[in-house]
Amino acid sequence: MRRFWRWLKATAAWLLRPLHRRRPEPSQLPPGDDRLRAVLVEEQPDVLGAGACYLVGEGEHRWVAAFLCPCGCGDEVVLNLLPDMRPRWRIETHDDETVTIHPSINRHVRCRSHFFIRRGHPQWCDPEPKNTVLPAKDATSAAHQEKPRAPVTFR
Repeated sequence: MRRFWRWLKATAAWLLRPLHRRRPEPSQLPPGDDRLRAVLVEEQPDVLGAGACYLVGEGEHRWVAAFLCPCGCGDEVVLNLLPDMRPRWRIETHDDETVTIHPSINRHVRCRSHFFIRRGHPQWCDPEPKNTVLPAKDATSAAHQEKPRAPVTFR
């Protein structure tokens, strides 16, 4: 049964691959400085401004980061910053008010962007090469990891 679900997931990813948007064209990015800058607020605004990363919270405690997707699609990206909940992200603010976000943001809907934010700049991720086996995180996952297979060719 697991093999079927893995096959189904791989087939769906292959079919949706042309829809995956890797990088926006430069004309799609907002004009001027495209760096995200921290804006500290107590409540998330209804309309997000371009180039602003709203850090929602009170005092030193921040629980949400919200900004517009840097691909230019106009969608809101809302990230959890609470340490007790998963998934969660960490935000570093720099002296020039730019932000660095860890780990990467991988959107599974609409624009399907995958990127890091480093010093306010989006750094786009390419999809992993096919037939790549990621290193095991621990001994239990190494036991369940499959060996790489030769690529299938159709004639």
